[in-house]
Amino acid sequence: MLADLNNREWHLPTGCPGWDVQDNVAHISSIEHWANDDPAPDHTLPPDLAHVQSETDRFMELPVDCPRHWTPKAVFDEFCELFPQRLTTSGRTTRPSTK
Repeated sequence: MLADLNNREWHLPTGCPGWDVQDNVAHISSIEHWANDDPAPDHTLPPDLAHVQSETDRFMELPVDCPRHWTPKAVFDEFCELFPQRLTTSGRTTRPSTK
């Protein structure tokens, strides 16, 4: 489904305040990085993010804001690189069924 999105669709708003579709995919990738014990990005959040109201928000926003300047393709490619790693570490060898 993500592979079929055009640039406009990647930047549609979502139910998560301040996040578009691309940000949500970056968030999923950040969880995969965290699960892999990858280091947190060396990044400082801009001070003007109105939707960041707490330390929990900051924790969640940091790895989403870092790739915000990336192209949708770069965010998608990172997601596609991380997904098979999850299958390997979870002991699965195939993608979950969608049925």
